[in-house]
Amino acid sequence: MSTFTRVQTIFYSGGHAFRGNAEPINDIAFLLDNGYLTLAALSIGTKQAYRKLLDNVIAQEHAYNLAAGGGKNHIALKLLSGEYLKKQGFDSVLYEHPFCGYYPDVMTKNTSVIIECGHTQNPEKMLTYFQQGNIKKCIQIPYPEREDVYMQGFCFSAGKELKEFLNFLERDRIRLIN
Repeated sequence: MSTFTRVQTIFYSGGHAFRGNAEPINDIAFLLDNGYLTLAALSIGTKQAYRKLLDNVIAQEHAYNLAAGGGKNHIALKLLSGEYLKKQGFDSVLYEHPFCGYYPDVMTKNTSVIIECGHTQNPEKMLTYFQQGNIKKCIQIPYPEREDVYMQGFCFSAGKELKEFLNFLERDRIRLIN
């Protein structure tokens, strides 16, 4: 599988076909292929835990205002992600909190880790998080497939000189427009 196809599959999951801009997918694939970004798969939790959260969200719809935004499946993914971060030693997490001009689904209070859940309309925001927000990791958690037992996340981490390259890329694109 090509890096482009793998990245596209990570950001456009479940029943959501890719209808987005291919440029950010190409950029992310290039950054991975050239060591500016690294990618590792990780288990966020079990699908059973996700289903239990989803059932709770459905039963108590208004009890989850903290993680509001998106449909019930999206809210359950955010809650599972928050639990994952707490198990990783982060005392508090923020849901849909403004950061770098976006509202990441989940992030650590110290802004070192951001999680985006489900189908991401704009994968380019991940690059903005790395460039402007100086994050260490961005985890994308796709919607689960029917046969999944575990909820898989994909952890993008900054490689050497990522921020410098993103700054160069931004200047180069601005120069081409002018």
